[in-house]
Amino acid sequence: MANRLEHLKTVLRDTLRAPPPEMPRRWHKDDDYWDSITVECPTGPTLTARMEPRFKTSGLSGDEWRVRAALKVVVRRTGPVDFDQRAEPPVLLERGYHRMRDLLQYAPFHVYEALRASPSRQTRALFELPKATLTVHRKGVLLFQEERPTFGDAVIGVGWHILTSNEGRPGVAWHHLTEEEERARCQQVGCAAAPRNFYRLKKLQVAPNEDVMVEPKYDFTGQFTWYCGRHTLRGDAGYEDADKNLGLVSGPGDGEPESADESPAALRVLQV
Repeated sequence: MANRLEHLKTVLRDTLRAPPPEMPRRWHKDDDYWDSITVECPTGPTLTARMEPRFKTSGLSGDEWRVRAALKVVVRRTGPVDFDQRAEPPVLLERGYHRMRDLLQYAPFHVYEALRASPSRQTRALFELPKATLTVHRKGVLLFQEERPTFGDAVIGVGWHILTSNEGRPGVAWHHLTEEEERARCQQVGCAAAPRNFYRLKKLQVAPNEDVMVEPKYDFTGQFTWYCGRHTLRGDAGYEDADKNLGLVSGPGDGEPESADESPAALRVLQV
């Protein structure tokens, strides 16, 4: 406890001494900070979790960027497995969550159930495999990495391990991105590309689920954001995060999603 208090004092002292940023950043409502997590043993299971954006298009509700936290657990014999190697068998579990904090809350139970329900005794014993490495990133930058005693320890306690490390748990080195590092990366959740366009939000929502919008009252209030060319087009469905609410500060102002990003909304007609 004493070490954590000293760590907190240091962080607060450095924050108060630092000059305010020239363009105070507005935190994206879907951003839970860490956007990529892996847990892997030398042989056996690999858990990967990362944020995936998609550009939802709809002639009814409008266009906007949405995100999901994608989870995959692969059982292998040797060698690492990349997230995008979806064809490599066997995939023990693959599913999505609304955001990363939902994944941290529910994924351990889903992984446990998938292992427990397996007819293979060897698969059910994967939680007991030793030396599991937990690695966490934000926008391609390593936040922390540590070795846990077993795969089960790393998976079941993944949220606790991350939060306590962020709070200054002794023996774990944590890196928090600086303003310069954030400024060098697109603020779309899960994107690490260099920004192309910088914007000032004309109005801010008073709460994430409210449609009341107010102008920023103070210069130091977070009211700026920046996106790469792929994520510059924001659509017209959101409140804060909509093209009409963004005033261009610097950059050419152009850009568009890739064709693979577009995800048309499904229209279902019910006949009564």
